[in-house]
Amino acid sequence: MPSEFGTFTSLAYLNLSNTGFSGKVPSHLSHLSKLVSLDLSGNIFQLLEIEEHTLEGLVQNLTEVRQLSFHGIDMSSSNPNLLMNLSSSLRSLDLSYCDLRGKFPKNIFDLSNLKLLVLSYNSMLSLHLPKFNQSSQLEYLDLSKTSFSTESTKFIDLIENLSSLKDLSLSKTSLSGGLPGSIGNLVSLKKLDLSGCNLSGSIPSYSIQIAMKGQEIELVKIFTMLTSIDLSSNKFEGEIPMIIGKLNSLKGLNLSHNNIIGCIPASIGNLTSLEWLDLSSNKLIGTIPESLLDLTFLSFFSISGNQLGGQIPKGKQFNTFGNESYKGNKGLCGFPVSKGSSSNESPSPELPPSILPEKANFDFGWKVVLIGYGCGVMFGLFVGYVVFRTGKPIWLVSLVEDQYLKRRRKSKVGNRSGARRP
Repeated sequence: MPSEFGTFTSLAYLNLSNTGFSGKVPSHLSHLSKLVSLDLSGNIFQLLEIEEHTLEGLVQNLTEVRQLSFHGIDMSSSNPNLLMNLSSSLRSLDLSYCDLRGKFPKNIFDLSNLKLLVLSYNSMLSLHLPKFNQSSQLEYLDLSKTSFSTESTKFIDLIENLSSLKDLSLSKTSLSGGLPGSIGNLVSLKKLDLSGCNLSGSIPSYSIQIAMKGQEIELVKIFTMLTSIDLSSNKFEGEIPMIIGKLNSLKGLNLSHNNIIGCIPASIGNLTSLEWLDLSSNKLIGTIPESLLDLTFLSFFSISGNQLGGQIPKGKQFNTFGNESYKGNKGLCGFPVSKGSSSNESPSPELPPSILPEKANFDFGWKVVLIGYGCGVMFGLFVGYVVFRTGKPIWLVSLVEDQYLKRRRKSKVGNRSGARRP
């Protein structure tokens, strides 16, 4: 990366993302003290490297920076503690795929203006989250594939005050235990990704108990804002809560690769905005509810690897799903399973030509005849043109004439014989 970028001292915005620069980030960039936004992201192959002294200079001098993105930059030689003194004006920080190592400073989580924090895919980065306070403005938190070891209950307790949080991703972490109902305190949550963790227990329905005139009444807390839920590749068990059908903003639901039992709730048919639904690799039984035909926006659907049976619903979006959507459910029948490889069984051997349907042979035979006929006509026209235009080849002309004369003589002889008879 050219060091000349450091000469533009009045620059407020510098975006060098996806430029393909390689080598080391020049220390001269730290001279751009008026920068509000610095984006060096997009180098997923870590072509750029930022050394410790350069990072230290950037942190100290960029006192007005609001957006900082180092996605894909090699920061393995830098101590994460250097980030401790980042400006309090920071609103967005992306350090994903940076190969950060060691302990991440706690105080970053407490930056008063921070709205987006992405630390994903730094597997050697150790996190110790503080208890977030209610004044936090954090809206997007991605800690996927980072190193922190805690029970889910304790973790949710740490973040339950994040009332502005819209997107939470903790996939491929060592988060363990059950999913507590207190996650329902995240009232603004739209996207939840807890895939590939070590979570277990049942999927909560987020109900709360209140007392009215000496009687306890159960009220269900509904995540009406949720648009995406991914709980795949965990150890969840039990049944899918019927209440899931009231998440009317939901566009994506992935519960695959768990130990979920019972039937597919018919209430899922109420999720009319749903675009993808993955319930594969569980222990579901029963039939596919006809109510799923109401999911007219559904573009991806998979229930493979279960124990379902009965007829596959016909019509609407279900006419677009292939055999892979139903693979491994031996009890299912109907379109499209009856047409091909919907199960794990080996395909049927091909029938020999002798016992193929007659219609297939008939169609194939006429195609061959038509092709041969066309080629013969073209060849005949060509030869005829050459013969009658040039009189050559002589042998062919002679052969035709001899045949003609022989036929003529036979014809005359026959006529004479017929005339002599009484």
